[in-house]
Amino acid sequence: MSLEFSYSIWWLLLGAVISIVICYWLYYKTKSELNNRVKLLLASLRFLGLFTIILLLINPLIKQEIITKQKPILAIGIDNSASILHNKDSIQLKNNILRSIEAITNQLSEKFDLKTFLFDGETRIAKTPQFKAKQTNPASFFETIENNYSNQNIAATIIMSDGIVNEGEWPEYLAEKIKGNIYAIALGDTTPIKDAHIDRVFNNKIAYLGNNFPVEISLRANALAKQSTKLKIQLNGLTIAEQSINYTTAKFNSTAKFNIPAKTAGVQSYRVILEPVIGEQNLANNIYNFTIEVLDAKEKILLLANGPHPDIAAIKQSVENNENYTFEHFNADAFTGKIEAYSLLILHQLNTNQISKYLQNNIAIWYIGNAPNLMIADLKLPNTTRQTEIDVLYNKGFGLFNINEKTIGLLKNTPPVSGLIGEYTISSNFQSIFYQKIGIVDTENPLLAFSNSNGKKIGVFLGDGLWKWRLHDFKINQNFDAFNEILSKSIQYLSTKEDKSFFRVNTRKNIKENEALIFDAEVYDNTYNLTTDAEVTLVLKSDQDKVYNYTFSKNENNFAVSAGTFPAGNYTYVATAKYKGQTYTKNGSITISALLSETANLVADHTWLNNITKRSGGSIYKLEKTNELIDEILKNSNYKTVNYAQKKLSELIQIKWLLAFILFLFTIEWLIRKRNGLI
Repeated sequence: MSLEFSYSIWWLLLGAVISIVICYWLYYKTKSELNNRVKLLLASLRFLGLFTIILLLINPLIKQEIITKQKPILAIGIDNSASILHNKDSIQLKNNILRSIEAITNQLSEKFDLKTFLFDGETRIAKTPQFKAKQTNPASFFETIENNYSNQNIAATIIMSDGIVNEGEWPEYLAEKIKGNIYAIALGDTTPIKDAHIDRVFNNKIAYLGNNFPVEISLRANALAKQSTKLKIQLNGLTIAEQSINYTTAKFNSTAKFNIPAKTAGVQSYRVILEPVIGEQNLANNIYNFTIEVLDAKEKILLLANGPHPDIAAIKQSVENNENYTFEHFNADAFTGKIEAYSLLILHQLNTNQISKYLQNNIAIWYIGNAPNLMIADLKLPNTTRQTEIDVLYNKGFGLFNINEKTIGLLKNTPPVSGLIGEYTISSNFQSIFYQKIGIVDTENPLLAFSNSNGKKIGVFLGDGLWKWRLHDFKINQNFDAFNEILSKSIQYLSTKEDKSFFRVNTRKNIKENEALIFDAEVYDNTYNLTTDAEVTLVLKSDQDKVYNYTFSKNENNFAVSAGTFPAGNYTYVATAKYKGQTYTKNGSITISALLSETANLVADHTWLNNITKRSGGSIYKLEKTNELIDEILKNSNYKTVNYAQKKLSELIQIKWLLAFILFLFTIEWLIRKRNGLI
């Protein structure tokens, strides 16, 4: 421990001299009958008190070096999925696994800091594994280790799994980022069985009434060569399409394609059935359910521009990627159609004269560009042609819609767009989701903003070079998801017609059985102001006629209820709001889809476990060889405790006992002076 001074040390010497002078004048310069020993004691007490006060006034910093020891970290991931125990001796197997975990914990906890996790559809801190989960996502375990321990003394990782993956990224890619050796305890049986199963079903989430939508079904079969079966798609118990399937090889892999007509609007639940053949040992994977929402109309988007531009191509590709919309593009001067037929009008780089005629009706407008002196609603751009590079500044207070944190992070480093230099005039009707950042200067000039005044929705993107965002998204993520999210949510906000009802209920129409069913509700008074002075209830009914009753809880501006998770099936709901003698109701339907069952594939796959252990310098062991794994880890001399030195600076004045010390010195001095008649 040492002292660091922010002032010259000469100030401390000056303080010492001043303290000595005061003490000398007080006890030696003045006449006193005190003996020299008492004088010296009093002078010393006064000097220490004064000098300590001066030291506190100078307030040096106390520099401390704190040494902490960190054991090597050993991360343990335990597969908690149902496929682990799909075995004739499941009880014995579970007991063996638990004993293996206990042995690792007892024998390695002294040398290592153990971090134990369970993983299935997600990863969490371990409790006792139950092996009942319906999904397996090993990548989430490696991601958790990377996010939490990459900068710490991580020595090794142990993963216990049968290698079956049916959720998330392929784990090998994320395992490469983990520091230290990776060891695996391989569970399950790799012996192939006679089985045919539906591997995946690829289908659109949305279809449109009267159209056909494609369905692709990936099939796999093992040891069933020269047998044949039928693949059927059913709706409401009736077969609407079928194909004959011939298992031509011992390891069969094929894709069946269907075009299904969308005849009824709403959420439709379909069932795929692969008829079993003689010898199949697992029939649980021969059925697969999927749902599609059938809409009765598409939103039409019109883009008008003065000429070709890469922004237009980027917008067109993004809009056409969304099946909710149809997109049309015309030269502004050549368009003679009726804009009333469209839900949204996108105006690219038009000037004030060109856009003025489109402001007279209630069609939503999204202006994209930076025309000098542009006036649109309560917004005016600078009257200049001078441009500069503009970066994105996200407005955390924006409340019209949310965008993903990953998208926000991408925009922080996206290439700048071009914008006008000067003063922007904008009213409070506009809400900006992105402001302009010029160099290192954060401004409140809008980059992407929206307004809604008297039923007229307007959006503006006041820059040139939107296409750069799309290319940057692909460069970083190998997809256009972030760019498409910005455009789709902007378009969705602008094109959505306002709901004028006094009671509104929102929930997802299609979820999986492991996702919580959540309802949000809003109640408005006669002036369309939000109110929470209402009683809101919900009745949920399953297709098995089981009824669930809920009461919404009040939030600051709305109501909400989390009904929890439910078994797969079709559900209907009726929500009721009672407010000042009025009763409002909303009803709807929800489809809860079954997860891909762990029993869909019962054959363990240790291939990727072997790969990650070899690449990391680790090893793979069978469950009964757990003790050999423990011995290998204990004998590795590279796993050592690390000492971390941390420097800590604190102010001297924060030491409370110094104040008590000063008070003590002056108290003792006062008592001695009083006893000797000086007071």
